[in-house]
Amino acid sequence: MIIIIPFKAPDHVKAIQSTFERINCSGLGLENARYLNTKELSTEERDNRRLDFLAGFEIMDSEFRMFVFEGLGGPGHSMDQFY
Repeated sequence: MIIIIPFKAPDHVKAIQSTFERINCSGLGLENARYLNTKELSTEERDNRRLDFLAGFEIMDSEFRMFVFEGLGGPGHSMDQFY
């Protein structure tokens, strides 16, 4: 999924970030979003093709922000929840 929004859209950025954090805390079994920045997948997690979380990155310049996300699709999965 690719989302492009104006650079100066703090409400949209907060909504995107909070949804991303909520879905990933649930999918990765974390109790707090601050652990997302340092989370390293174990060998078992890396091998688990059904581990349901969102990955992605953000690119920004002075006019726009672009979020690029990937995750499991289909009803009830992380991409569906995010959408």
